[in-house]
Amino acid sequence: MKTIAKKNIDWANSIAYWLSRPYVLLLAMAFIFTPLPHMASALESGADFLNIEMGAKPGAMGSAYTAMSNDINSIYYNTAGLAFMNKRELSFMHADGMMDNSYDFAAMAFPIKDFKAAFSFAKFSHGTFDTRSANRSSAGNFDASDMVMSFALARKITGSSGIGLGIKFLSSNIANYSANALAFDMGINHRIDSQLPLALGISVRNLGYGMKFINERENLPLSINAGAALGIMSAINLSMDIKRMVYDKKTFLSFGTEYNVMGGLSLRGGYSSMALDGGSQDIAGSISGGIGLKTANNMTVDYSFTPMGEFETVNKLSLSYNF
Repeated sequence: MKTIAKKNIDWANSIAYWLSRPYVLLLAMAFIFTPLPHMASALESGADFLNIEMGAKPGAMGSAYTAMSNDINSIYYNTAGLAFMNKRELSFMHADGMMDNSYDFAAMAFPIKDFKAAFSFAKFSHGTFDTRSANRSSAGNFDASDMVMSFALARKITGSSGIGLGIKFLSSNIANYSANALAFDMGINHRIDSQLPLALGISVRNLGYGMKFINERENLPLSINAGAALGIMSAINLSMDIKRMVYDKKTFLSFGTEYNVMGGLSLRGGYSSMALDGGSQDIAGSISGGIGLKTANNMTVDYSFTPMGEFETVNKLSLSYNF
């Protein structure tokens, strides 16, 4: 029995060692730009509410947060980032979106033995819409909303590498119709050098069967994300993300910066491109910005804004507490 147990431990250590190698990240990045045949023939995805980024801090940095993830926002961007949290964290976010849309996000992260766990709840309200009869006269109105409940577990597999897995329940409601689905997220995060902090990360988000309204099923917005983050002189953070929307066959590029001005005050900026392919080259990307303030009682206040051209500016406000 001891021999069998030892072989199992050696096998697990070999898998952990392989996953922590930087070339694994490079191979996954190559995969992003080499879609498989069934990806190329896939239809565009639905459930667009899953593409709405959570957290004011990542939002200010152009959502380039796959490698930089190390806080409660990791449950959305890269579940592996939860493994690098040192404290429990509670966070709330409210955002006013375009065309009277709004969304709220609440999450909590805490340790469970050798793991870090997190719960989150997000609700997206799309407002009230008018109903028209066949002769275009008013026939009342209806509401539309979406909801996501998530649970994630992460742990370190080496001193500098972490893996994470998340499951989420999705619910979408339009008038008297509704659709539900389950989806999964997974990720890996690797820190290379503590003296000049460099992090690499890969995450797969929204892996699931899809949502079915009436007799029509839509794919979830499955994405593969790869990112890198670099810290300079403990005051500046630079980040970059590449996101491949598998079913939509589009690739997005985003950049983020964070500058610690003094103590707990941080200035942030970012840029997120529209699709680099898929026929959207004529649409400009979006620039974002924001600030963060850490208080003496372990509270953090983050704010971000993202101008959306002819549409309204998207404003996000997050409050977090570490304990």
